[in-house]
Amino acid sequence: MNIVLFKKSLRKIFYFIILCFMSPVIIMQAFKNKENVLFLPVLLFGIFLSTTAVAVGYFGIKDLVKSLIGKVKKD
Repeated sequence: MNIVLFKKSLRKIFYFIILCFMSPVIIMQAFKNKENVLFLPVLLFGIFLSTTAVAVGYFGIKDLVKSLIGKVKKD
């Protein structure tokens, strides 16, 4: 088990969980304020955070599996 990669993957999964809660809130706030001038930038920022959450979650799970099943790194 690669401890360093395991810690990095847990950090990425933690960021994924935070982004999973933040991005829907931002998107919802954008749709609540459709008349506002900043509707489109806020909506695009929320969509960007959503896609970032998916990417970070994918790489976090990939690194987690690699750290648990991959080759053992000897220091």
